[in-house]
Amino acid sequence: MESTPTISHIAKPSAKTKRLANFSLILSVLLGIFILFFHPIVFAKTTTGIDVVLLIDDSGSMRKNDPSGLRKQAAKLFLTLLNNNDQAALVSFSRQASTLASLIPASKKNIDNQLKPAVDKLNAKGSHTNLHDALTKSYSLLQKSNSNNKKVIILMSDGKMDVGNTALDFKLTEDLLDQQIPLLAKNDITVHAIAFTEQSNIPLLRLIAKDTKGQFNLLKKPNDIHLVFENLFEKTKSPDMLPINDDSFIVDEAIKEITIVTTKHHPNAVISLETPNGNEMTEQSHNNSVRWYSAQRFNLITLIKPSPGYWKIKYSEGGNKAYIVSNLKLSVTYPDQELKPNTEFFIQATLQKNGRVAQSPELLDATSFLLRIDYPDGSTNERLLKNTGSNADKDRHDGIFGTNLIFDNEGIYKISVVATSETFDRQKMIFVSIVSPPINDPFKILDEQPITEASVPTEHIIPEKIVSPHETHQTKNEQKHEKIHEDKHNVKHEPNEPQQTKSHDTADSHSNEETAESSQTNHEDDQQSNLLYIAVGFLITNLIIGSLGAAVFFLHKLKKRKNTLENKEMENDDNTEMKNNNKPEKTVDENPTNDNPSAEPVEEVSQAINETESADEQEPPIASTG
Repeated sequence: MESTPTISHIAKPSAKTKRLANFSLILSVLLGIFILFFHPIVFAKTTTGIDVVLLIDDSGSMRKNDPSGLRKQAAKLFLTLLNNNDQAALVSFSRQASTLASLIPASKKNIDNQLKPAVDKLNAKGSHTNLHDALTKSYSLLQKSNSNNKKVIILMSDGKMDVGNTALDFKLTEDLLDQQIPLLAKNDITVHAIAFTEQSNIPLLRLIAKDTKGQFNLLKKPNDIHLVFENLFEKTKSPDMLPINDDSFIVDEAIKEITIVTTKHHPNAVISLETPNGNEMTEQSHNNSVRWYSAQRFNLITLIKPSPGYWKIKYSEGGNKAYIVSNLKLSVTYPDQELKPNTEFFIQATLQKNGRVAQSPELLDATSFLLRIDYPDGSTNERLLKNTGSNADKDRHDGIFGTNLIFDNEGIYKISVVATSETFDRQKMIFVSIVSPPINDPFKILDEQPITEASVPTEHIIPEKIVSPHETHQTKNEQKHEKIHEDKHNVKHEPNEPQQTKSHDTADSHSNEETAESSQTNHEDDQQSNLLYIAVGFLITNLIIGSLGAAVFFLHKLKKRKNTLENKEMENDDNTEMKNNNKPEKTVDENPTNDNPSAEPVEEVSQAINETESADEQEPPIASTG
């Protein structure tokens, strides 16, 4: 019976083929490990919250600049908006930094029992302003955290680096520029800086925020401090929101909780909420499902399971916000990093219900996606996001609405994305930072004059432009103003005048060195980008080689199997032929009694041979002739 070839009969791949496949696989694995552990841009950690340190200036000058303690109320507002996924700490600073509350989970219990009482300890009785020690203390607190949350510092100050010694001030500033800021940036700690007055060290605070990918805000009026904290909350947390139009908003059944921040036009103003059934709620009259906190400039109102329908805010100044907890969310994808001018990027928006992208035609056809851009110069622009399968929108009717954008001017662009229908509204606020190459000489900006009243835009929150190197060149008029500012500063610190002059001379001597270091930093950034492209290309190349190696392996395997089958078939044919040749032929048996049919022919042949030999012996010899 002919046997069927099995896998044991198939020839194994050659050693060369094995080495090629194994080498490609090992390279791909090693490259994947390298990218995973050494390049966080490719595989960024997924975070669900933030670890934030509120770093608040508590020097004596704050009593003059914030006599009503509005910074305390704004800090409490920010803390209240956090959730259980977040952690918060509070640090005050004057001559030295002091931890008022260590980093703890931002649960309602911790906020009420520890964090808010720590805020009340701010008394503005300190002397001097030690920014260096303040950032050192905040960095130490964040380094102790074991969470994967994004690390954030919110720095508020109304002064400059001042510990009572001009030479030491300069030394600490130098260390801050050379060591602290790069260390914060290296550890992905973002610093949002708030200059409480124009007498703050605006260039230094701006530089701290810029180099750590944070946001700088110049506060023109203390009454607007809660608006700054609202924007920082939206930037750091990107919460789900409801759009408010004409002080009205729509609550749908998917909303489990809503927190409303209303702005008062006067400290004694009484804010009320009109419910869908026409009733009114105030701070003095509301049910147990409502938490109402009234501050001098705002009200913070939390509604648990609010009634669906139209709600209206009464007697507010405007600029109200509504943050929600819901299983119907608006998700927005955008570049969460600084971009250079004239860089094209895309924004994509989706509705997500219970964590899944909504693709129901009935829902999407009834929903409009609107994008509103607030430019740094105060102008605005609106456009619709489309789901047509073009540009940023990948496929038609896939539930992804998108558009492409290009900004040619530097600054912070505030973008509002709104999804609206007849039964629900959702809103997301995002911020896109457009920056030019970094300033070459960080010491030079410390000698610039403070921003004057005429040069400050009228917005409450001012997105500062990053000063390019050619813009730092001062005209004669600017130098004159700078000279006036220096004279005032010298009068204030007259006993230390020689030290100050020496410090500025030292700053000039370090200019070239700092320029070289800045260029080196840019070069290192370019090298990191190039490394990423090389790594990705190397990975793709190895995947292609691995695929080719696998293809060669299986082709070789199939070829060997085919040859084996053919050889086996030929072997079977040869065996069959040999069996046929060795098989005896059947003959007719004329003598049934003869046991050996072939014996008779053999005997006849032997007899004939014997007769021939006898005849040869009897024949006479032939006579020879002469």
